[in-house]
Amino acid sequence: MNRDRAGVLNFGFRDNPSGIEVTSRFGQYFPGHGFPNDGWDRTVAANIGLPLGSQGFFNVSVNAYKEWQNDGFAAQGVGNGLNLSGKVDFDPTWAIEALYVQPLAFQPLPLTFKSFAVIHGPKGCGEPCGPVGPGLKRTTEYLTQQTLLLDVGKLAWGKPDQFAVWTAYRWWKNKFGIDPNQPGFSFPFTVESTWLTGATWTF
Repeated sequence: MNRDRAGVLNFGFRDNPSGIEVTSRFGQYFPGHGFPNDGWDRTVAANIGLPLGSQGFFNVSVNAYKEWQNDGFAAQGVGNGLNLSGKVDFDPTWAIEALYVQPLAFQPLPLTFKSFAVIHGPKGCGEPCGPVGPGLKRTTEYLTQQTLLLDVGKLAWGKPDQFAVWTAYRWWKNKFGIDPNQPGFSFPFTVESTWLTGATWTF
């Protein structure tokens, strides 16, 4: 699974419909904010996929996760100056991720319903915590999204999984793990409730 940076949602779920898998992954973010790189993460995951019917499946992963980032604001002296290195080292934490995919074969259109859910454990401030330091208090994070996808490629020119249009609903509580109840103040915009639409072209 890939984590988020700079407000970008970047989750990568396992999509194997059956079997058990244990993996370890190390990732690095793109450069930014004057740093040679903008952070790292390491994930160890145990994953199981369960087929449902002829084409659907349910997939669940249990992860151990650690993340490092750079705080560009703190490195520029914004705040109290307690983290001029800008280095952010979060505590190791846990995550549970689940993905459900089910083609809707009871009707004539090539429609598929997809749903994913993520729970991430608290990971600490990563740098000196507020109000003394610039670090935000973190808490358990919840994310879920439901998507209805129409396979236009299969419908229009007989090539499945090439071009699709979709609509989705996303609900995200304690976004990026940020606790809305910070010491001495309330942090806004930690809950997202969004309708989405888009298209996917696979080359």
